Amino acid sequence: MRRLILVALVSAGAAASLAALDGRIDVFVQRPDGSPIDGVSIEVLDENDRVVLKDSVLEGRFKIEDLPFGMHSIVINRGKCSESRVRPIRFRPNSVDVYRIVLNYCYGSGDGMAVGCLIYLRAIDAKRASVPGAIIRSGLRGEYKMDRLGRAQLAVSADQDATYEISADGFETARISVSCRFPLLGLQEHFVKLEDRR
Repeated sequence: MRRLILVALVSAGAAASLAALDGRIDVFVQRPDGSPIDGVSIEVLDENDRVVLKDSVLEGRFKIEDLPFGMHSIVINRGKCSESRVRPIRFRPNSVDVYRIVLNYCYGSGDGMAVGCLIYLRAIDAKRASVPGAIIRSGLRGEYKMDRLGRAQLAVSADQDATYEISADGFETARISVSCRFPLLGLQEHFVKLEDRR
């Protein structure tokens, strides 16, 4: 015996019973100090890397109110600086998803570092392993905690020198001096070796 299954599609008047879809994606683009980044180009790409949306970030914020089905990527391009990509993202009806994208300071990009140096420090031990949570001190700038991989990014104005102290539990305090004078303008990368107290 065969069973016949009937599926009824009711069209007349059905649209009036559907709720409006009110979802969106809020994208905030900022520097490590929390200040918004303006005017950078933002693109939304589909799964095949085709551009489905392109605009500029205004006042550090970009709003996406609709996307095609499927997974997507957000790509932020800062011109001279390398692009940043966030994925996967998916539009979800009736929900608000918030993405805070923190971009590193970029030399020559309007971050107040058009003339100066970015100093990228890594605290390491005798085996060149990262020292998590080290403390970095500067007489002028105070005290900062390096991240869980022993990293810190600092800014030094052009024609200036700076000295930093780096310390961590179980290690001797280390000092490093950096110079931001021609031709050393731009990005500098330094390892800071911490000696074990034992």
